[in-house]
Amino acid sequence: MWRTWEALADLVLARECAACAVPGATLCPACRADLQAQRYAVPREVRPIPAPPGLPVVVASARYAGAMRRTIVAFKDEGRSDLGRLLAPLLSGALRLLLSDLAGPVLVLPMPSSAAATRRRGDRPVLTLARRAGRDLGGARAGPLSESAPGSVPMTGHIVAALTTGRRVADQSHLGAQARAANLSGAYAVTRRHTEVVRRHPVVLVDDVVTTGATLAEASRAVREVGGVVLGAAVIAATERRHACRTADEGALWPG
Repeated sequence: MWRTWEALADLVLARECAACAVPGATLCPACRADLQAQRYAVPREVRPIPAPPGLPVVVASARYAGAMRRTIVAFKDEGRSDLGRLLAPLLSGALRLLLSDLAGPVLVLPMPSSAAATRRRGDRPVLTLARRAGRDLGGARAGPLSESAPGSVPMTGHIVAALTTGRRVADQSHLGAQARAANLSGAYAVTRRHTEVVRRHPVVLVDDVVTTGATLAEASRAVREVGGVVLGAAVIAATERRHACRTADEGALWPG
């Protein structure tokens, strides 16, 4: 039934493919197939090489390449909120793997958007995706801490916008690993109103993409600074890189 409504919406709203701009659908058949091809068979742990100090365990559901990359960019920067229904299940899959062995309340902290980015985009896309992924999980919600609902994952993830940017940072899209780390150093903080709850409950971080790991490492530092504990991070996709010193038969060392 949902495919019927999707097709009707594509017709009424005169959509174009978010990945290649062909008119007629949220994603054209070729790009939808490529989006599927970028997914891992199951969510998996990934790690950049070298990993920045303080980077927690990171779980991703896909490669940041091809139609996956273009879809995430369109959702974040081009106002394509309709793509959230394609991306949120990937984030919830990564969250499910991280949270499956945990019991009790866990805070799910989305990466913050700068004030300038929020004004430009009109919303906070990672927070939006986190809330949608939480609904997919069934056990994750925004609001007061409570016990898990029957039949949900064996924990309750509470999505809390507890991280904020303490200063301006430069655009990172063309920065390398060391430059990203320097750009973000000391940039994040836990808001004063959330300090106590972050100190009292374990944290899982959420972002759309992990590249060098600098963003998640900085967020982990901010949580630790107020006495909190980061259990891991969930992302939609990971930028795959090849280590400069790999041997011919080692293959890709990211993700690992």
